[in-house]
Amino acid sequence: MFVVTGATGRTGRAVVDELLRNGREVRALGRSARTLEQLRAAGADTAVAEPTDRSALGRAFRGAEGVYLMIQPNYIPDSQDFPAHQARIVEAMVAGLSSAGVRRVVTLSSWGADKESGTGPVVGLHRLEQRVNRLNVSTTHLRAGYFMENLIGQVEHIRAHGVIAAPFDGRSQCRSSPPRTSDAQRLNTSSRRHRLAPAGRRSSSCRASATSA
Repeated sequence: MFVVTGATGRTGRAVVDELLRNGREVRALGRSARTLEQLRAAGADTAVAEPTDRSALGRAFRGAEGVYLMIQPNYIPDSQDFPAHQARIVEAMVAGLSSAGVRRVVTLSSWGADKESGTGPVVGLHRLEQRVNRLNVSTTHLRAGYFMENLIGQVEHIRAHGVIAAPFDGRSQCRSSPPRTSDAQRLNTSSRRHRLAPAGRRSSSCRASATSA
């Protein structure tokens, strides 16, 4: 059985769908039974757990062959101190994994997660990677920089002005090939088909295609 956190989000839902298509048993985690109902109807077991609730996460992870971890990006106004919020989620997830004895983990990370500082919210994903790496588990970190679906909300602005508005330094010139969530879903589920790595050994990080100009 595989557990998927953030199961009602874009990447989480894609992972759940792919696992179900492959006939795997799935437990979908979310913060609301109502939003999880569609996944239950599709054949997934569902569990409600706040991402900072160590006990609830431990119960949800129990019996899992593998877990897909993500820190849901609930920025301001949900949290006035996002780094502290990220740290609470990471520590709760790590505690849940440890108590449940999970042996295989895939994280949704990002470009820049190898850096300790200077990357804004990505620092929280650096913390996630480092904390998971200390566990006695086989680990894959998916370092996607940006998903194509993130542009959906800008479609009308792009049509009207021919410009993508994003919080990037305009002085930099970088060509990037953002993956789709379905790309992450395939990497995620394929990594789960690999044999469990020996204790203490880490699998290679996966990241989206990008080239500097």
